Amino acid sequence: MLGAETERTLLAVLVMVPRLLRHAEWQRRMPDEGAGLGVVLVPGFGFGDWSLAMASAWLRARGYRPAPARIGWNVGCTSELVDRIERRMEQHAELTGRRVVVLGQSRGGWLGRLAAARRPDLCRGLVTLGSPSSTPWAPTRAPCASRGPWRGCRRWGSPAS
Repeated sequence: MLGAETERTLLAVLVMVPRLLRHAEWQRRMPDEGAGLGVVLVPGFGFGDWSLAMASAWLRARGYRPAPARIGWNVGCTSELVDRIERRMEQHAELTGRRVVVLGQSRGGWLGRLAAARRPDLCRGLVTLGSPSSTPWAPTRAPCASRGPWRGCRRWGSPAS
């Protein structure tokens, strides 16, 4: 059973999403605004690419070329996830013919920051949404050795098992 606060949050989301989709800014189409600029979308902790589907649609309607990070559920070893994001940045920069913007939500913003710092030659800019500004998960190999609660998560895209 859900707690009262969770129920209120879910109700607010159910009410607000339709309002957002009807808003004039959401409906506006500007196919030349993004001029084909590539954007790699990095989901938050415990979420997959589907969680940024609305952001992807909004960007696409404005002429950007969004691409999912393809890092699975964003759980596991930070270094390995950043490696995957870096490879995705390489692929998308090659596809679009120029450096890309990395857009990350929550932990995805932190991972995107690490990838952008590693490869400034691939990154034109960084957008973080609700991301921590300090180091919540240091980019070391130590978490990779951990099994604990993440045991068996590899089937969902985590390298932690």
